[in-house]
Amino acid sequence: MPRPIRQAATSCLRLHEQSNGENHMNQFRRLLLASSLAAITLLTGCNRPNGHASSENRPPAVDAAAIARADALISQPAWLRERLPEHTVAYARIPSLWGALSAPDGRPLDAALATDQHAKIIASLRKAAQSDPTLAQAGAGPVLQLLLGDQSGPIEVAVIDASDGVSPFSRALVTTALDVPDVATLDARIASLSAGGQSPLQAPLDANGDASLQKFGALHFDAQTHRLYLSVGTTASAMTLEQDLAQIKATRTHPMQEDEREIDQSGQGLFVWMSMKGLNAQLEAQLQDQPPDGLLRDAVEHMQSVALGWGTVDGHGRLQLQVRAPQARLLGYLGANVGDIGIKTSGTPDWAATMAMPGHDNLQQIRDNLDRDFGPGVRTKYDDLMAKLQTQIGYDPLSFEGLFGKQMVMFADSNGSFVALQVRDSKTLYAKLDELSRRFGWRNTVVKVGGGEIHHLHVTMPEPPANAANADPQVTAWSKLYLRAGADYYWIDEGSYLVSAKVPQPLIDRLASKQDTSLADWLRRNQDYDSAQTLLGYTTTTRNVDRELYYGYLGLLDTLGNVLGAPTDLSTLPTAKQLGLPTQGIAGVALRANDQRIALQLSYEQSPLEGAVSGEGNLMTTAAVVGILAAVAVPAYQDYMIRSQVSEGAMLAEGAKMAIAQHYSSTGRMPKDNAEAGIAAPASISGKYASSVTIEDGRIFIAYEGAQANAALRGSVLVFAPHPTPDAVKWTCVTTDGTTINVKFRPMVCRP
Repeated sequence: MPRPIRQAATSCLRLHEQSNGENHMNQFRRLLLASSLAAITLLTGCNRPNGHASSENRPPAVDAAAIARADALISQPAWLRERLPEHTVAYARIPSLWGALSAPDGRPLDAALATDQHAKIIASLRKAAQSDPTLAQAGAGPVLQLLLGDQSGPIEVAVIDASDGVSPFSRALVTTALDVPDVATLDARIASLSAGGQSPLQAPLDANGDASLQKFGALHFDAQTHRLYLSVGTTASAMTLEQDLAQIKATRTHPMQEDEREIDQSGQGLFVWMSMKGLNAQLEAQLQDQPPDGLLRDAVEHMQSVALGWGTVDGHGRLQLQVRAPQARLLGYLGANVGDIGIKTSGTPDWAATMAMPGHDNLQQIRDNLDRDFGPGVRTKYDDLMAKLQTQIGYDPLSFEGLFGKQMVMFADSNGSFVALQVRDSKTLYAKLDELSRRFGWRNTVVKVGGGEIHHLHVTMPEPPANAANADPQVTAWSKLYLRAGADYYWIDEGSYLVSAKVPQPLIDRLASKQDTSLADWLRRNQDYDSAQTLLGYTTTTRNVDRELYYGYLGLLDTLGNVLGAPTDLSTLPTAKQLGLPTQGIAGVALRANDQRIALQLSYEQSPLEGAVSGEGNLMTTAAVVGILAAVAVPAYQDYMIRSQVSEGAMLAEGAKMAIAQHYSSTGRMPKDNAEAGIAAPASISGKYASSVTIEDGRIFIAYEGAQANAALRGSVLVFAPHPTPDAVKWTCVTTDGTTINVKFRPMVCRP
């Protein structure tokens, strides 16, 4: 995490939490925050109507003025995102608790959240959080007063750097809206939060709302607009804060906004964005074992930004990770751009999945660039593999290239489940199937049913030779029975598609039914699913999710009112039927790509976990998806964090490398220790994770015994060994050099 964001987070935490050292109070706070975050996970994230949904999907209309009033009373949308200062290289938005739970943000529940009755309930809860004596006795009063009473908008952070890249000299501008009447009241809030500990301020706020932070920064509170500003970082000061405030007086466009529109349009969701300028070179340094113009190096070189968040897009919740890398070759290979789906269904589909298939042009481009992308000789190995495969199966698998389109579609409707494959040249395809059937003895038949034709292909593998030496007759017989089972394929022709099913019955019903629903329209209008740019994706329809989440939210308000000593009267709020909440919703996942960016996207109504309460048998599906994501993402994230700790040591070693190279250039020999190389003592060169950098006869030893180092690194070392050449000193760091860190945690250049 860049230092300015770390420092900004530290300052905000100091303003958010009273550090009195009492364990029971800390436990109470952790329980409170954990409960709030759990509620946010279940209830955040959704839907501003897109105007295309059916009556079952269409959210109730909400008066814009009512939403504006509710936003003002509950939680304002993001403000800084529309006026980022020049040279902003990163942006983060952390929603307030009320913004995540209760503010209108484009979801179907806006009809309830924007009512005066709901605003009154939230106002009573906020007042209770500020004044309940039991909470004060528990030591949670100042914290709840800030989180539930004072904070009236998300925390926004803009990282600013004149080099247009994140660096140790970047500074952060932090802002949030506070429902605090004047400077004196805010000063009292900060004092209560700091009771028993050090204040984050060097001195109380002056009459203008200005103060200096204890370290690296300044603060300003505008009593007229009720907005708090902090400038944080090694280069931050009252002067830089004044400069930043002058810049954000007017709105301006910024590249971040294009990514934000694809992740959260509401301004109430969680969102993080970072420019990759300046970081590309650091990433490329980890790919020294890749070809100079290889695929991964090219992708890193073209990376412009990374964005992550959850929020509302076109009336649906969205959780998305997105990387923008215009014109990267990898995106050229992956880019879907398959066009609309020409399939119709019988009634509304139950679910659909799509996969973009590589076309002839994609495959040819990939083959032509194999040596360039992955190194010399790869194209030859590929050609040898294809020749070997042709010998084994008896035909050239590439002969089918160009016969199929770029779409594979799976779907289910009232007739059954189907797979549709787009075909470009059906005449040549059938000729090849006839040829293969004659060659291998496959059964290839056509049955006429109900005015249509169903194709049936039975594929078997060749039986073992009858005279195989020392063959066991019984084993041979069982082998024949197994191979005889083969595989059966059933399909019908529908325009440019082959529509297949596991057995012929669904195809018979399909032939007898009217196909009245365009799958492309259903995906686009009802499911917020862009099949044209989806590499691989799945979407389905949920039922009554909005109703169940609405009633769950009301139950949360009931419980929160009891805890805060302000019981709520839920009977004043409308029912799901009175609101006209949609009975159908969406749930889906998609990997999307074009020549500009690649994104992993999860779409839903109110929460990524909503299948657990949909009442339509989706619990196991949700659990499976979450389990798979956890099994893959959590270990990968843990490995990434450990690798980042190792990278800290590698960066600390750069100074030692330069000193050793200079010493060798002037003396012709390697320095025996840090002192001879002219650098600080080993323990003085350290960070959060790396505890020392030691030179021993030219070799550099990095130890990882820092207080925050992962246990997997303790007792291990990263060793850089010098290799002088006439032009420079080159370095290696593999196992034979003495490196003992687990291979998967090492930089790429340190792996075998």
